[in-house]
Amino acid sequence: MVVEKEFIRLAEERRRALGWPIEQLAARAEISDRQYRNYLSGSAQPMIGTAMRLSAALGLDLNALRDRQVPDEFGCYLKPERHKENDRRHPACTSPSSTGKAASSARSSSK
Repeated sequence: MVVEKEFIRLAEERRRALGWPIEQLAARAEISDRQYRNYLSGSAQPMIGTAMRLSAALGLDLNALRDRQVPDEFGCYLKPERHKENDRRHPACTSPSSTGKAASSARSSSK
C-alpha cells in the first residue's frame, strides 16, 4: 500500500538524519531490528501500533502522512479495486468527510 511505503521511506529518512543505527531505532520503538529491516525491504508492513511507536521514536506525525493522501475522483481514500462498478456512493467509505462528499455527489448526479 502506498501509505505504508511512504511511512517507511519517511521513517528511514528521519532515522538517517538523526544518525541512528537501525538497532537504536528498533530498541526505541520496541521492535526487533529484523522486523524493521523487513519493513525496509517491503516483505512486511507495520501494524498501526508499531507505526505509532516508530513515529513517536522518530518524532514523525502520522496525521501529516495521512494528510498527504489524495482522494480519488469519488472523494474516497480506498484502493480502486474496492470501488463497486457504477456505484458512486461507496458505502465502504467510513471517513465522514469523504462519505458525505461521495454521497452528496451521487445524489446530485442522479437528479
